[in-house]
Amino acid sequence: MLRPDPEIPPGWLFVYGTLKKGEVAHHLIERFIARIVPATVRGTLYHLPYGYPVIVPENRGIVHGELFFIPNLSQIIELLDDYEDYNSENSAESLFIRVMVEAKGSDGRYYYAWTYAAGEKLKKVLQKRAIPVTGGVWTSQRFAPATKF
Repeated sequence: MLRPDPEIPPGWLFVYGTLKKGEVAHHLIERFIARIVPATVRGTLYHLPYGYPVIVPENRGIVHGELFFIPNLSQIIELLDDYEDYNSENSAESLFIRVMVEAKGSDGRYYYAWTYAAGEKLKKVLQKRAIPVTGGVWTSQRFAPATKF
């Protein structure tokens, strides 16, 4: 189901939170997206006390999101890594890690796509202060940004 990040291809990115169309950070990558496919991946989705979600890919649960086809994904991967606080040279210190997941598109096809999942630092928060997202759908309207937990 998931693989670590050896190389950048393919050009599919699975998003489930602030990068989705209509959410607060979508504008960061909107101009690079050639195609959007609603999709799901296996895993558990959590809302964090910081006002955004995180996924834990696993063989249970369904997370709803969007697949973005970005033809030149390798050219913007650094932008995405910075946004997600991912350091490929020191993933143990990263909030999120970049992993490959298998996503099922609304078109019935399966895609391999990159996504950002909980790193070791966030996994510690999950145990104490995260809220499981029932139904696997996160929106900023549903979860207003938290000021403090």
